[in-house]
Amino acid sequence: MIEWIPFDHIDWVVHKAKGGFGSVYTARWIDGPIIDWDDFGQKFIRDGSTIIILKSLDNSSNINENLIKEALAHLNVAKKKTQLTGVNMLYGITKHPYTGNYMLLLEKAECDLREYLQNNDNRLTWKKRYRLLNEISQALDIIHTNGMVHRDFHPGNILLKANNQWTVGDLGFCGPVSDESLRNKCYGVLPYIAPEIIYNGNFECYTSSAEIYSFGGKLLLGLHHLIIIVMIFI
Repeated sequence: MIEWIPFDHIDWVVHKAKGGFGSVYTARWIDGPIIDWDDFGQKFIRDGSTIIILKSLDNSSNINENLIKEALAHLNVAKKKTQLTGVNMLYGITKHPYTGNYMLLLEKAECDLREYLQNNDNRLTWKKRYRLLNEISQALDIIHTNGMVHRDFHPGNILLKANNQWTVGDLGFCGPVSDESLRNKCYGVLPYIAPEIIYNGNFECYTSSAEIYSFGGKLLLGLHHLIIIVMIFI
């Protein structure tokens, strides 16, 4: 369930980064996400104070296509229980009282894949390597099974949760393979884009097969950690 969350229920807002379509902040959601239903009191039970990510979408004072698409992507992929799907959880939507821009409330991750590999150079056991690759591949498979492609699948969008589960984040370009509005445009980070997409600007080749190439690029990212697994895939 995606909630509407009044902005006065959010505090501790700190700007973290500026992207192509908006800005990213850390913040505290005072009430926290819903975790259960109280039959006696006829109200939701909430988790309480929760640190979250706020993703602001530029020029979204009126609900725009980008906002709707990202929210729908989370709903279509996650279905009922997002925490079991390998997709970073979208809690809800709010609106900044001064800029008027809409903002997505997302689950905060501990780090992304690139940062994790850089900081765990000497601590990656083979068991951890296998688990990492298995969870990432399962998350990607869930997206593809729902008839969708991520279109921006790179290490910065593979996130480690506090419970040590790997998830896929940033579904801003995620959608059906046949989505006409996403055709004729190039998305992603160059080293992880399949050659057939770049060659002659054939952007209609954003398919599940092309994202398997992106997944292979992640194996190469941790070359000195994952070289044997790369050899198995070859």
